[in-house]
Amino acid sequence: MFRLALRSVLARRSRFLLPATAVVLGVAFVVGALLYTASVRASITASLPAPSVEVTTLDTLEPGVFEAARGVAGVATATAYSQGRAFVVDRDGALVGPPGAAVGVNRVEGEHTTVSGRAPSGGGEVALDEWTAERTGYRVGDRVRLVVTGTSRGFTVSGVVSARSPETAAGGTLAVFDPGTARELFGDTRIVLTPAAGTSEAALAAAVREAVPSGTFVEVVGAGTALAGTGKLTSILLGFAAVALFVAVFVVANTFTMLAAARSREHALLRAVGADRRHVTRMVLAEALLIGGVATVLGYALGLGGAVLLGDLFAVTEGPAGPVDAFAPEAVLAALGVGLGVTVVAAWLPARRAASVPPVAALRAGVPPPVKSLRRRNAAGVVVTAVGVAVTLAAAGSQDLVYLGAPLLVIGLVVLTPLAATGLTAVLRRPLVALTGIRGKLAVENARRNPRRTASTSSALMVCLAVCTAVTVPIVSADADAVREADTGARADVRIDAIEFAALAPDLPERVAAIPGVRAVTPVTPGLLRLPGGDSVAFAAADPGALDDFFGITAREGSLDDLAGGVAVTSEAARQYGWRLGSVLSGESRGTPLSATVEAVFDAPQGFDHEAVLPADALPDRSPGTVLVQSAPGGAEALRDSIRTTLDNPTAVVRTHADHLEAVGAQYAEFLAVLYALLSVSGLIGALAVVNTMTMSVLERTREIGLLRAVGLDRKQVRSVLRLESLVVAGLGAGLGLVAGCVIGVVLVLSQGGIDVVVPWGGLAVLAAITALIGVTAALLPARRAAGLPVLDALRSDTE
Repeated sequence: MFRLALRSVLARRSRFLLPATAVVLGVAFVVGALLYTASVRASITASLPAPSVEVTTLDTLEPGVFEAARGVAGVATATAYSQGRAFVVDRDGALVGPPGAAVGVNRVEGEHTTVSGRAPSGGGEVALDEWTAERTGYRVGDRVRLVVTGTSRGFTVSGVVSARSPETAAGGTLAVFDPGTARELFGDTRIVLTPAAGTSEAALAAAVREAVPSGTFVEVVGAGTALAGTGKLTSILLGFAAVALFVAVFVVANTFTMLAAARSREHALLRAVGADRRHVTRMVLAEALLIGGVATVLGYALGLGGAVLLGDLFAVTEGPAGPVDAFAPEAVLAALGVGLGVTVVAAWLPARRAASVPPVAALRAGVPPPVKSLRRRNAAGVVVTAVGVAVTLAAAGSQDLVYLGAPLLVIGLVVLTPLAATGLTAVLRRPLVALTGIRGKLAVENARRNPRRTASTSSALMVCLAVCTAVTVPIVSADADAVREADTGARADVRIDAIEFAALAPDLPERVAAIPGVRAVTPVTPGLLRLPGGDSVAFAAADPGALDDFFGITAREGSLDDLAGGVAVTSEAARQYGWRLGSVLSGESRGTPLSATVEAVFDAPQGFDHEAVLPADALPDRSPGTVLVQSAPGGAEALRDSIRTTLDNPTAVVRTHADHLEAVGAQYAEFLAVLYALLSVSGLIGALAVVNTMTMSVLERTREIGLLRAVGLDRKQVRSVLRLESLVVAGLGAGLGLVAGCVIGVVLVLSQGGIDVVVPWGGLAVLAAITALIGVTAALLPARRAAGLPVLDALRSDTE
């Protein structure tokens, strides 16, 4: 049987090329995702110290915490760290490495090994890690600029150190200071304890919690904590791989279905000489195994190459490339399961259908599919689609339901696609005939001839477009909401924000106020005040006199002119908590006790999401979240450039109001571009489905094409018929995909609450046009091949 299957595959290798390619791409996606994330885990694991117990707090640790922790029974070693953000600036003025992995820390003997130069000494020296020194070209004795606690400072490179650090493994930077300088910059921020022999990390952590003050965080730190994010990365990549494989199923199934119809005589002869149904089924499945095996090997090789490429380009983020285990067991097993499993499962129904045709009937060409079977399929499709729609719409109140409803809706539409194909082609017949004449009629009738085949081809495109639409609508809606909120918020001509993971210097507002052209300036420092009863109040520390200028806030009761020692609250918060003028608010914020008297009550304008306002000097040592600036009329851009020059700080982002709105929208556009890139593999497989169907359709209809040529159609008209047919198939997939994707996307937006639904009709039209272009492009090669068939050879063919 395998010998017969091998001969059959080799004899029809051109017909199996495209479905095998679809499986190759799907396997490569899975293997690349697994090997790349395994490489990420290996890089992070190699940089992690042994599991330990870490003691931290939101701010600096209280005095005596180190001694209390070190004195707990079961502690083998205790190391105090003064650690914070220290951003290295290269010679061109740009930040080095990802901001989330820019660390400054005190030098610890045995942990930071000097490889050149010497250890830092005094406040003006710093040692850099080897990877940072290699990237930037800084050498011992060079001057380097660091941004620490929001301020740009100059240091002398005293040495280069080697360190085992998750930050450097993630492509970040490590700036090592002497202990006194690090404590002055960051304070005592964390303590790392290693357990003695016979003491577990969990037991030690429990004992330390009893010894340190309340409000101090004590946790076990190990590989599990650091590797938590890699599991999410793997899940995301495998989710997109699942979409690609789902699309690949249609290509494989369609190929075997069309081959089964074309080989009906061959199967009938096998049945006539004694082969039973099981033998025919096993032979077709053996062909699928052979194709799946070859595709698995090629897909694994392609996935391995992709993982290595990703490691070289991104590694963990921007760090040195991690090792890629070429034959990781999970990747090998996944490749075999996916490559062989997808191919065999997709070929199962076509194999059974091929074996179920009676020998005498199979000897006749053109056996139509039984109507009863299609009716059952339509009935099942209606039920599944209705359930999917109901569950998806119910997800507007509970987002978790969408993960059940969306797949049901898509699967239901896939089952219903033959019915939709029949209906759509009936609708398109008249306009296509009016536009293109007999060519349009032939194209429509060809698409209607076998609705199963048309449905299988268009379903591949439908799934891809449905997923694209389903992610586009929520992201565009969130983008529009964020831009609208930014536009209706602070009326600042220029705003200064810190990049992610960085902070603005506490004295930055005063420095900006001294710049010529500044008319008004205020810091906005957000915070959370925890009240004694357990409630929390969101507040902002700002200049009370500037609230009207920047937010249009005026007091309903009291005055905002002077809040020294006082607080202004919104009218809604006053009603909720029973506050009035003279009430005293007391609580704590990030461990700092705060107490203030209500001096004013105001109505919160749109875009102002704080319940209370404190004067800026209430939190003198806290970094502002944003600094808002108003310029002289017409001078916003000039003032922006002046502030950038004065600050000379790459961690401080200075934008005009227009710049800010553009940046808010751009972050969503970048996210959408990444999603489209991940979905592009599915789109490519969908295009292969169209190419595959049209190619095999040409082989099936060789005699028909010859007859069309014989009765007067020229080569150009034959090509036109096939392109129109392909366009009809692509149009069906695009229409169903847009409907399903819009329903799912709208429900996702409604489930969030507070966000207006924005359907990007222009963008969706572009996606539909791309789908139509895929259909037309996919038909070019098959159409050219059909038009090139010699008329007499085509007429002598034993196919249709």
